Amino acid sequence: MFSCSRDVQVSQPKIPEDRFVSYEASLFILTQEEKLLGHDSLTLLHKTDSLQKSYHFSRGDVDQTMEFYHGHLDRWRDMLNKVGQNIEHAQRASKGR
Repeated sequence: MFSCSRDVQVSQPKIPEDRFVSYEASLFILTQEEKLLGHDSLTLLHKTDSLQKSYHFSRGDVDQTMEFYHGHLDRWRDMLNKVGQNIEHAQRASKGR
C-alpha cells in the first residue's frame, strides 16, 4: 500500500518541466561561468542558492524534482534536450545584441 501512494506522489515532477528546464539552463551557465572565473565552491553554492530563490524554488523542491527524473530516465533525457535547446537559444540571442 505504501509503494502505491509513493508512486502517486512522484507521478509528476515537483517543479513543472518548463520552469525546471529554464532553471537547469541557468544553472548550467552559472556553473560554467564560475569555473571560468575560478571562483571557489562556496561562491558557487551562494550563487546557486540565489538562483533557486530567484525561481522561488527550495532546495527540497529541486531535490524532489531530481528524484522524480532519476526514476524516469526517458523524461530526464527529454528534459535535458530542452535544456540544451534553451542554452542554444540564449547563445543566439546574446550574439544578436
